[in-house]
Amino acid sequence: MLTGLLQTLVDRCIQLAQHKKTQRRSVFTDIVQPIQDAFESVHNDYLATFRQYRSVIATSDSPLDGGHPVFEMLQTDSLFSQSLRNKLERLAGLVEPGWAVRKLSPIEAFIVSIVDYSWTMPSYDKSFEKWAAHVVGEIDRFSRSLPHRDAKRILDLALDRGNIPRCEAFSVLFVISKLDLRDDKKKEEAILTIDLLVERLQECFNAVVDKYANLRKTLLR
Repeated sequence: MLTGLLQTLVDRCIQLAQHKKTQRRSVFTDIVQPIQDAFESVHNDYLATFRQYRSVIATSDSPLDGGHPVFEMLQTDSLFSQSLRNKLERLAGLVEPGWAVRKLSPIEAFIVSIVDYSWTMPSYDKSFEKWAAHVVGEIDRFSRSLPHRDAKRILDLALDRGNIPRCEAFSVLFVISKLDLRDDKKKEEAILTIDLLVERLQECFNAVVDKYANLRKTLLR
């Protein structure tokens, strides 16, 4: 009788362990992997479009002023990639981290790393920071001379906190376009800006991948 009871307990423990394993796999398959896939789509879109911005700045004969084609590209890409960022935001919103209240779980740490990526900014020198402090006002003044629809698109992008990398690129490139420099020097500064943004994006991407790998190992063990 005792042997039978022990065997029942052992079987029950095995069932519970298998159930927990199934639950962990379900969390990974139904939540974590879709978020990671959506995140990688956003990241790949940034890399592809920023490579194009760099190329058009380097090869275009147009002067780097408010009418340079890179600004129209930034606006268009922002419009057509909105669904990618919306999808990531909705999926990541399925998990609400306990911000600073306690130690984050692996899945919360994963989500926080994506938030850090979404809010990434390059480290500019102090003179650039001083110029950037006035950029929204400059863009606002510039946009007033445009048709209402075009002005709204420009301001929406410059203030888009859900699209920080492209927002930063637009704003700082606009500041550079207003600098009292030769056009070749402006283009050098503009290309440096793009490179700094991409470097920072890659750093934050690696941080997300590290959190994802740790979470995958935890949930699929």
